[in-house]
Amino acid sequence: RKRVEPEAIDHAVRELEAAGFDVRVESEFNRQFDRGDVFQQQPAAGRRLETGSPVTIFVSRGVQQTAVPDVFGLTQSEAEDAIVEAGLQVGDVGSEFSDRAEGTVIAQMPPAGTEVDRGSSVSITVSEGPATVEVPDVLCQDKASARSEVQGADLEYQEGGKTFSDECGGAAGGGIEQNPAPGIPVEPGTRGTTTISRGPEPSPSPIETETDDR
Repeated sequence: RKRVEPEAIDHAVRELEAAGFDVRVESEFNRQFDRGDVFQQQPAAGRRLETGSPVTIFVSRGVQQTAVPDVFGLTQSEAEDAIVEAGLQVGDVGSEFSDRAEGTVIAQMPPAGTEVDRGSSVSITVSEGPATVEVPDVLCQDKASARSEVQGADLEYQEGGKTFSDECGGAAGGGIEQNPAPGIPVEPGTRGTTTISRGPEPSPSPIETETDDR
């Protein structure tokens, strides 16, 4: 019988039928051969057969396609399981600050519903939660400097009132208390309240007493 190399299905069928065989065609997914190519034949090439004997050729359907699952909002573990169950591989896993819950998927590539080759990779981005900044230490600074430093840290400055204090060497006008406290991580835009010193509390005036001149 004639040997059939991988080629277009119509050509293969015509060649075998011309040689006097009963041709049967089976289609299977195959990553190594393009869609429509013959990648296998039974019986194998080289065997002698009677005229009219059946010969089966296996035609590639190409790489099997599958839809990318929607993993947005799932935890990283749930997303990876869904990707694998769909016959795909987990690609790059990145992370970004986000208002979404920490540890949940906030982006994927390719997008959900895209038809891709089975075994392809799907990359995901996982939320790190909201971005944070540390509250700067502006204790004992004057109001202008404190305001500038707080706003420079992407926070909102608010003066929380004034009170007598011996802090900061007794100097008036400096910050003596912060809320939130210095060094605390907070979300950008958080309002920080600074209490301002009025200086030491004044000493009480001496009490004058009347004397009897009689």
